[in-house]
Order: sequence, then structure tokens, then C-alpha cells
Amino acid sequence: MILMKDYSVNHKCKEEIYIPSIERAAKRYLSNNIAPGIRNGKKKMLNKYIPQNSNNMLEGSKILDVGANIGEFSLVALDNGAQKVIAIEPDPLIYYALKENLKMHLNKTEVYDIAFSNFNGRETFYLQSNTADSSLVEFDNYEKAIEVKVCKIDSFFDQEILDKIDILKMDAEGGEPEILKGAQRLLENLNYVTIDVSAERKGEKTMKDCKKILKKYNFDLRIVNEENVLIGRKDN
Repeated sequence: MILMKDYSVNHKCKEEIYIPSIERAAKRYLSNNIAPGIRNGKKKMLNKYIPQNSNNMLEGSKILDVGANIGEFSLVALDNGAQKVIAIEPDPLIYYALKENLKMHLNKTEVYDIAFSNFNGRETFYLQSNTADSSLVEFDNYEKAIEVKVCKIDSFFDQEILDKIDILKMDAEGGEPEILKGAQRLLENLNYVTIDVSAERKGEKTMKDCKKILKKYNFDLRIVNEENVLIGRKDN
């Protein structure tokens, strides 16, 4: 586990974040493709999932962060006024980092090491913690396979909790359609979804399947940004 720190000009630590490995730290924060630093990483995550000029929608919101990873989106949502974040991460090593990163926000967060899908039971989970690609969907070059508890969102949470969720953010490395199928009660009352639908399901995007499901719940899916994130709203 690596602790990354951002320092100000007077060498005082301004922000810090736990990352599972030095390889992940180098890729995420030291790449030539992005500005280095924790704040820039969080800003990039915010811009990926929330349209620019829409940051105010996070103010006072309750968020379900499925595939929270090390918690960058959860943290930046809290920075922008989110009232509550429920963070989900089934990868054991990344879950540990997530808990460490959110421990300063215990009064505003809940963290669970559960894998969501469209059934309740147990399933094989394929690990690739260094690249943040762990998934229920088998892929080439995974580190190892473990068995994890799997649950539908609708079964894991009481209706009272589901009714209070304002935003569903999801990055399930190709498992997004199954998760949506197991979240019918959530989707009935939810007004905003933001989902990574990149080509992580055996090289195929999950956009088509996710669109088909979300249209049944009257989401307006016209906003799809260049990050392969599908954004859906309901007009009230």
C-alpha cells in the first residue's frame, strides 16, 4: 500500500491518498498524460462523471458509488457538498485503500466490500488490482480468481435507503448491465445515473445494453461524453 501526498509551496501536506501499489501510483498520478498530483486526479474524476457546470448537483446529494475503487469520486463528491456517499468495492486490496481514504469522513460515508449483479449468491471475481481492472467478467491476464459474495442492489438495501439515493455512479469493469438489472427498485425513483461503459466486457462496450435498460425507466440518455461515460437524467 502506497501513501501519496500533495505538498504546498511551504512543504505542508495538503492532501494524501492511499493507492494499492507503486505501479498504480505511477500510472495514475505520474503519467505524462495527466497533470501529476492528487487534486488533479480528483478533478479529472469529477469531470469524467459530472458534466461541466453541473457540479452544484452534488450539493446535498446522496450518492451510491458502485466500483468506488480507491475513492477518488467519493472524495471529490464530498468536496463538492455531497451529504452522503455509499461506496462499494469488492476487490479486497482496493477496498482496504478505499476505507483508509474515507476514514476522515465516517459521518458521511458507508463502505462495503460486496459485488453487485443481477442475482444473490457467490461468484468468481477476477483480480487485477494494480490496474484497477478487477471484475466479475473474466478477462485475459488477471492476477488470480477468488470467490466473492454477490448481491442485487435491490436486495442489499432497504427501500427506505433506495428512495433517498439521488445519484448512481458506476464503474464495474464490464458488469454494468447485470448491476442495473438487479436495481429495478432503485431505478424507479432515481433521477441521475453516470456510468462508465468503456470496452471492458471482453473488448466490447456496455453502452447499448445499459441504454436499453435505462430507457425502460424513462431516463434521458442524450448526454454521452468523450470519456465513454453514459449519463442519464429524468425530467421532473
